[in-house]
Amino acid sequence: MKRFTKVCLWIFGVCMILGLLLGSVSWALGFRGWRAARWRDGDLEEIYEKVEGDIRGLELHVQAGSVVVKEGDEFAIIGKTEGKPLRSVVEDGIWKLSAEEPDYKDGSAIGGFYVDNEGVYWKAGLGEVHITVPAGVTLEEVSVDVEAGGVEIHQIACRNMDVDLKAGSAEFHADVKERLRAECQAGEIRGFLAGSREDFDLDLECSVGSVTVGGSTWAGLFMDEEPENSSLKRLELSCEAGNINLDFYEEE
Repeated sequence: MKRFTKVCLWIFGVCMILGLLLGSVSWALGFRGWRAARWRDGDLEEIYEKVEGDIRGLELHVQAGSVVVKEGDEFAIIGKTEGKPLRSVVEDGIWKLSAEEPDYKDGSAIGGFYVDNEGVYWKAGLGEVHITVPAGVTLEEVSVDVEAGGVEIHQIACRNMDVDLKAGSAEFHADVKERLRAECQAGEIRGFLAGSREDFDLDLECSVGSVTVGGSTWAGLFMDEEPENSSLKRLELSCEAGNINLDFYEEE
């Protein structure tokens, strides 16, 4: 044990020295720290672009920035910041909305961050898009794929929901009728599901992150939970790093 402790302290010392060295070099090259503010300053512009078609599903793909989903009268884009790269199309009954990365000219993208000589910016701050989904509509499928940045869903109803988070964050209030599948590689998935813990059967794999469902937490190395009752709704959760936190609320 003493030898293990010495090795840990030695590794810590080396990492600290390297960190100080890299910090000094980056400061000399013009780096001035983390930027909490938006990289592209700009107010959210109120717009209204109705999305036509027989929409039965929603697919969100976020490479940078954030997408906010609210209840409304119809499917529509209701606001976005200026210059936000956005692709919106309806294919086979699925509304596919992609918040793409900006054209980096003076810096580069690394994982969930944008880096230039002025600092490091969260990709979640690289623009914002607001959309609406009709209240009272139950979609067949909702798919959320976040490479960096974030997705925030205020309220949605669907039969099946898939959340894939590579970096950044995903937060939602959802009435899921059959199955929720969530996979977290890094970052945080936070969800509130209609019903109670007893309504869902749990299929869980956790590597080095943590998973909390209704107040019960699985954390540590390679923990899992097998499903028991196939007649219940299903939670399929996989967490490599970061954390998944799910809780429940009673339907009104």
